[in-house]
Amino acid sequence: MGLTNFINKTKDKAISFIVEKGANFADDFTRYGKMIQFDLDTTNRKLFAKIELDGEDEPLSIHIKKYDIQKENDIYFINIIEIECSKKWLNTLLNDFVVNEKFEIPNEYVKYLLLFKLI
Repeated sequence: MGLTNFINKTKDKAISFIVEKGANFADDFTRYGKMIQFDLDTTNRKLFAKIELDGEDEPLSIHIKKYDIQKENDIYFINIIEIECSKKWLNTLLNDFVVNEKFEIPNEYVKYLLLFKLI
């Protein structure tokens, strides 16, 4: 493993830890459940999350197998290229309405993406 690869993996693990722990302190998130796993892979543009949702017996797993971040006129967008979810109905919904759609990244998050050189 080269130095760049080591640095990227270390950065991804640090960001994953911050997101996983931080989500469990955010009122906007905790009212739905608890993040139990978050793994970011910026080199391969992948993301995995496992969430214990209130009222559900099994955790929800979401695997973004490929994403892309684009900039247009000083506005950043995320495009989910491939996604898989542990709930069949939600998997279908995400593939019908999220895959290959651009979603604007709010400016308050863009500064962190720039800080960590994620874009």
